Formats: sequence, C-alpha cells, structure tokens
Amino acid sequence: GSTESIIRLSAPFIQQSSFHLTPNSSSPDAKPLCHYAVATELPISNPRDGFKINNKQHLIRPRVPFNIGTFNVRTLLQSGQQSALALTLSTSNIDVYCVSETRIQDPSVILHLNSPASDNASSQFTLRVSGDPAASARGLYGIGIALNAKAEAAIVDWIPVNSRLCAARLESSVYVNRYRTKKRCMFIVSAYAPTNCSTDLVKDEFYHQLSDLLKLSKSTDILVFA
Repeated sequence: GSTESIIRLSAPFIQQSSFHLTPNSSSPDAKPLCHYAVATELPISNPRDGFKINNKQHLIRPRVPFNIGTFNVRTLLQSGQQSALALTLSTSNIDVYCVSETRIQDPSVILHLNSPASDNASSQFTLRVSGDPAASARGLYGIGIALNAKAEAAIVDWIPVNSRLCAARLESSVYVNRYRTKKRCMFIVSAYAPTNCSTDLVKDEFYHQLSDLLKLSKSTDILVFA
C-alpha cells in the first residue's frame, strides 16, 4: 500500500509522527486500513511494570455488556492480513480481543485498525503487541490485545512481557449495592501457552513468567485470563 504522514494521535505517550497503509487504489479518498504509531519516552523504570497511560479514563459500567474474545491471527506482518483482521473485528460484537501469533514483536508499536467496510467509530480497534528478541529472530509467536473505542478509553496500564504473555488493566466498576457502585479495575491477561510437545523447560519458564505477571495484579482487580 501507499504511505502518507499523519500528525495527531490520541495517546499522550505517542510521538507526533506516524504513517498508515491505504488500499491499493488510485482514489484520493481511499480509506486507511491501519495506522502505525511508535511509543516514545514511556514513563516507566522497568518494562515489566507496564506502560502507564495517563489520559483521562472512562469507566466500564456494571450491567453494560462487555465482551472479551480470543483470536489466533497466524500473522499480521502483511497489510492485507491487518485489513482482514480489522474487518473481522468490526463485524463481531467484541470489545477486547486477545490475539496470538501476530509475529510483530515490538511492544512500542501500536496499530490502529480501521475496517474498510465501516466508518463507525465502534469499528475502530487499537492493537498493542508484545514480543521478545529471541522469538523475533525466529519469526515465531507474538501476542497482543486489541481494544475497541470503549475499552481503549478505559485503559490504565499496558504490560508487555514477552512473545507469549501480556496484560492490560482497564478502569471499571461494580455494584456494591442497589444504589452504589465501586471502582474496580479489570486485569486482562493475553496468553499463548506452549503446546504439549514443547520441552519441560519451555513450559516451566512460561508458567513462571505467568506467575510473575499475575503478581502485578491488585487484590481488587477483576482477573480475566484469555
């Protein structure tokens, strides 16, 4: 596809330059399929602590349907696969997708996925990915979490671990009684576990890292594992 510059992104820790892919079309009105952005100057001391996202949050309200799903995307290295994912996400009634096998390993990359079939804001997803150099060198694995506009507005922390694990914390609330609600975050873990044919060393390492990741959740968090 063709590239052109854009100068405005919503997240405060994103640098003010980027590019996006458009369909192979001569039309000047061709809709962008996927925006790429690169995070810079992230205010964290340790990547395992997560990326603090300081924009104004919007609560996910109780009794309002909020759907979470999983999707093995095989790969997102090509723009055609990214546009196909955007179309799939826009046609489902899912707010958060935990995606695996993205093959994109850089946790500083954020993909803004727009469906070519819809201009509705509800069809736009933000995909954050996680990976590690070893998996990147082999062209394997890669994991991420795709958020629709409602979930993106509620994100508090983004915690990339490696090519098999990542997590996001979303601001939400629950009913304490009939008339009162209380803030409680939703801690969503996206995991791509080793298969049975993997070595015991690989399995042990995965579950050790998963245990460390779960320790980053708070006792009041609503834990979701996908």
